[in-house]
Amino acid sequence: ENSLRGSIPSEVGMLSRLSTIVVRKNEITGTLPTELGKIALHHLDAIGNNISGSIPEELTKIPTLESLQLSDNKLTGLIPSNLNNNPKLKYIQVDRNFLTGNLTEVCQEKEEENGYLLATADCAQV
Repeated sequence: ENSLRGSIPSEVGMLSRLSTIVVRKNEITGTLPTELGKIALHHLDAIGNNISGSIPEELTKIPTLESLQLSDNKLTGLIPSNLNNNPKLKYIQVDRNFLTGNLTEVCQEKEEENGYLLATADCAQV
């Protein structure tokens, strides 16, 4: 809620010690840079912006990612099915976008492994 404008620059991938990105409720536009996959990110909170495009495959492969909060944007495409391959990911918010797909598999897998997962996309067809 800082009235930030513009896109997340691809140079973010050079910030090797960056572990948390919080840009909630700003005016962030553009797509999520694939370079986010180059850093040991733990938390990404970009709720309430105007981010478009799809959820990059690289983002779903970050082994340290625990929280992915992308609700209330303009994301499109499929919810990546390989989210269930991330053992640390415990919190997913992707509701209020234009995504398609199913989180049921992801949720069932996580519930068996970690005991819980909060997915505000109802862990069902979005």
